[in-house]
Amino acid sequence: MSDIRERLDGSYRLVRFRRMRNRLFVLEVVLLMAVALLYMATSGGSIKPLYIPGDFLLFILLILCLILFTEYVYFKTIEINASRSNSGKFLVARNTIRDCTAIAVVAIILMSLAVLPQMIRAGPPVPLSETASISQNQNWSVDLMTRDMLGSVDADTLTVASTQPTYLLLYVDGAPPINFTLDQTRQINLRLGTDYPGFHRLRMEVRNPGSSTNIRYEMSYTRSPLLYQFTPILAVAIIVVAGAGLVIMTPIKGKYSSGSIYSIDYKEQVVAGSERMEDRLALDKTLSEAEIVEEIAPPPPEPTAQTAPVVEAEKPMARRKGVVDEPAPGRADVPCPSCRQMNSPDSGMCFSCGAILAPQAPAEVEAVDHIERARRFLDSGRYEDAISSLDSILRTEHENHEALFMKAQALRGLRRHELAIQYLNTVIQARPDHRDALMARGRTFEDMNLLERAIENYRKAMAIAPDEDLSKRLDEIEGARKEETLNQFRLISGVGEAKANALYDAGYRSVNALANAKAEELTKTKGINEKLARRILKHFGKE
Repeated sequence: MSDIRERLDGSYRLVRFRRMRNRLFVLEVVLLMAVALLYMATSGGSIKPLYIPGDFLLFILLILCLILFTEYVYFKTIEINASRSNSGKFLVARNTIRDCTAIAVVAIILMSLAVLPQMIRAGPPVPLSETASISQNQNWSVDLMTRDMLGSVDADTLTVASTQPTYLLLYVDGAPPINFTLDQTRQINLRLGTDYPGFHRLRMEVRNPGSSTNIRYEMSYTRSPLLYQFTPILAVAIIVVAGAGLVIMTPIKGKYSSGSIYSIDYKEQVVAGSERMEDRLALDKTLSEAEIVEEIAPPPPEPTAQTAPVVEAEKPMARRKGVVDEPAPGRADVPCPSCRQMNSPDSGMCFSCGAILAPQAPAEVEAVDHIERARRFLDSGRYEDAISSLDSILRTEHENHEALFMKAQALRGLRRHELAIQYLNTVIQARPDHRDALMARGRTFEDMNLLERAIENYRKAMAIAPDEDLSKRLDEIEGARKEETLNQFRLISGVGEAKANALYDAGYRSVNALANAKAEELTKTKGINEKLARRILKHFGKE
């Protein structure tokens, strides 16, 4: 009972933990994306003309990925510790290794994209330049932006040169123009990176009241430090976290691979005829309703009487006084005919006076005595002694159901569950209404973590004699089985809490039932489309 409650409480704690983890992830994403959107709104982001501060958004996104990925690896270790199933632990470790590998590859690619342009082009980006001819009394204008549409480069310097004296008007973000006169030097350099940091729309207008002239402008750029300096640093940090996750999860995956129904090692063990029972729903075939396969040794043959050789009679020698024989179990002591002292029935002479004792015929031990002795051994935890006493009965009484039932209890005490179930099968086949045997078989299946078989036996016992305590126990076991099954379902990619409950309500009450389903059958379940059905079958290696 306590084990079921512990398993049930553990399942509830695991579900609450996952919900808390998901809410924390959502909260962090919302907060950081709100900061990114606020920066985008205040830094001039717009759709027409298109401008998105991609460097800052990428910077925020990488910080978000680093925080979430670190928490992801940490929470997965907690989830493994909270899981009670070897299959669940193996699956969490395997999925975490897969995710860490994928994220590490993406981080390496991202770092390469940020570093390679600087390695190929060591200098600054190619400047933007244009030359135009302006006739007399004509104006000329051009629209510029201090950053590109993704924020990868920033304008540094704007240089305007003219062959004749001209007037230059510079409009920044539609504000009143700034006047410049190109007369003596006929060239002007504007430090846009210092005077107008960030994103700005520029409109440069040239007025030529004099003769014809040629105008040439050139805008130089610098690369964004957020994009080309901090991105590689954050990518390296993500790779380090992914490496730590691989180092943590790889030993865990190896440790639980042999006990997981999802691992190749486990499948090889099943093919080789492994006797492992943990997490194996294929035990239904092994533990079928069959009689005992163990052969009980036949009783030894009766010894043939042999004629003793004739020897010369010798005067018996009295032995040393005070030496007492070991009492024979199940046989009463006999008195000496001379001194009336009590002696063992197997003694040849009196331990007190040395007189010859008449040989006593060995008394037959009743089966009831063996049963009582075995019951005392069971109560004291001496299971091997109990089995020895019960075998003394079963050698001659092969269908003694009480002895078979008690031997099953002793075998369960020795944790030999498979053989115990076979003995109980024999008792139940002969006496289907043996409630204690049904209860014992249910408890044995429960010890083996085969909750479905345990529930089946408890229900048969309830049908024979309803019991309130057993009814509560059934409810707890069914709740624990449901939570454990839902936890296994939720480990499948794309299957959340709602879809896991929908699969369970649709009749898939175990992982084995879901693994043996067909895609067209799964699509009949609410919320399961064809793509998700194929993903579920792929999870079990079916497609």
